[in-house]
Amino acid sequence: MKYLAVLAFIFGSFAAAQTVNLVDLQQPPGGPVLPGTTGLEVLQFRVYKNAGSGASNMTQVKVSLNVSTNNDWASAYLYYDVDGSRTVTGGDQILDNTSIASGGVITFNGFSQVIQDSFYNGRDYLVVIDVEAQGTATPGNTISMDIDAPDLTVSAGTVTAPLGAISSNIHTIRLDPGCEIDVERNATAIPSSSTLNHDIGYIPTSGGNVTFDILNTGSGALQLTGTPTIEFLNPNNCTAAQTGTPPSTSVASMGSTSFTVAVDPNLQTAFSFVIHIESDDFDEGVYVIQVIGSAVPYPEISIEYNSAVVDDGDSISLGSYTAGIAQTLNFTIKNTGPAALNLSGTPIVDFPTQQNVNCTLATPPTTPVAANTGSTTFTVSFTPAGSGNWIFSIWVESNDQDENPYNITLDGSSPAVTPTRLGVYRDPDNANATLAFGTQPIVSVQDANGAVDNSNNTTVIVASITTGTGATGASLGGTVTATCVNGYATFSSLSIDMEATGYTLTFTDQASTLTSAVSGSFDVGPAPPAPKKDSGNDGGGCSTGLPGTPWMLLCAALALLALAGRLTFKKI
Repeated sequence: MKYLAVLAFIFGSFAAAQTVNLVDLQQPPGGPVLPGTTGLEVLQFRVYKNAGSGASNMTQVKVSLNVSTNNDWASAYLYYDVDGSRTVTGGDQILDNTSIASGGVITFNGFSQVIQDSFYNGRDYLVVIDVEAQGTATPGNTISMDIDAPDLTVSAGTVTAPLGAISSNIHTIRLDPGCEIDVERNATAIPSSSTLNHDIGYIPTSGGNVTFDILNTGSGALQLTGTPTIEFLNPNNCTAAQTGTPPSTSVASMGSTSFTVAVDPNLQTAFSFVIHIESDDFDEGVYVIQVIGSAVPYPEISIEYNSAVVDDGDSISLGSYTAGIAQTLNFTIKNTGPAALNLSGTPIVDFPTQQNVNCTLATPPTTPVAANTGSTTFTVSFTPAGSGNWIFSIWVESNDQDENPYNITLDGSSPAVTPTRLGVYRDPDNANATLAFGTQPIVSVQDANGAVDNSNNTTVIVASITTGTGATGASLGGTVTATCVNGYATFSSLSIDMEATGYTLTFTDQASTLTSAVSGSFDVGPAPPAPKKDSGNDGGGCSTGLPGTPWMLLCAALALLALAGRLTFKKI
């Protein structure tokens, strides 16, 4: 609401002819601060005046310094934030500094700052302090500042604070004992956050337990200082409480302790709660975990290869396999969720990506997969198509809540092949006499296993009609040669001039070093009819030699008849 008020204030109209405005911007973040810290940015504000009002300068600023004792700070500085970065940089200007406070008020003066027109042209200022050294500053004390309209002295006009007094965030003086708290669940780190959620998954309405580990990765002992040690806040649709052995309140360097939470959802729907862990960690004095979960039964899919879980989205490097030879891989689908897992894909296991490799589902999985401990297996057959790298993906669709589809990428490579023969990759088809085939053939250079030599970009393939097939005397037209690109030769304009059934094409390499290949049988349909030519005979006894002329004469005759009818009517 404060920032809505800022907008209303900026764009509103004001009756006062000469008003200087003091407004709040985003304050520097608070938090722990070590004794001896210098250049601690505490307070930020902006000063501007009404557009069109008379000239005015700011000549004095007072701030109220809220600390338990004045011994907590050594010096205070007022900066003009020249570059508008909202932090102290090399180009910013110190207007005044002091080490004296009277009645908790620090006064900066001895300067004259021009006050600019409008909020957008206003100048920003920062109040910065140096914290006293350890032994003088008191750990646990807090530092914060306030400023209000009466705290500004200007040469002309009235100062207002339309949004009220400006208060900084709170900075707490703390010693660093060298400890470092971290929290994990199932060996996975959980960051401290007031915005990020940690999902503990399914807990039935009958209740369940969740265990967390507290780790100290620092050099000093970690002290858990909260009362209670583990605090539970803001339960939604559940109760949450610590159960079993409580965590140790002192955790040695590189040590750990654990605690278990009993969670009881009220209804079969989503639930949430917050965990607070207070400690003497310097910068994570309150560790916050936003816990969410669900009491709705749902399946939970995982896929294993070689008895190890392959996470959704992960990759498997299979290594080197000879091209042209089929291989098999076995996978297990498990359901650890409290509801049946339905495999819903069509096909049930798909291979949407296949590059330089051919994949088939040799043995499909069964569905549904029973809740909690159910499993099913499937087998994939893959054949590297040629030398070099290859890659394919496995895609499994299901009713899993957050891993649908489950996809795994697999890759590998095949050594260079020694070509010995040609193979027909695509047969000719959709042919009519004299016209280029609708489907042109593609021929590959292969080794004895049928693996394509993907490095071949030079072999020239020659096509011809296989002797004894099709019509006697037929000729093959178009460009009858094609050069390999990555092991494949693609023809583009082959045609046959005579209609017949049972044609095949023979493909040979121009150098005659490879075994030839013969296409599958195909038919050549009739040639399209020749386009008709105008003979000059309109079929009505007229020979004009011009197409359409008889129709033009007929139209003219009809027009004359109509005209004659009108003339006769007038005579009557």
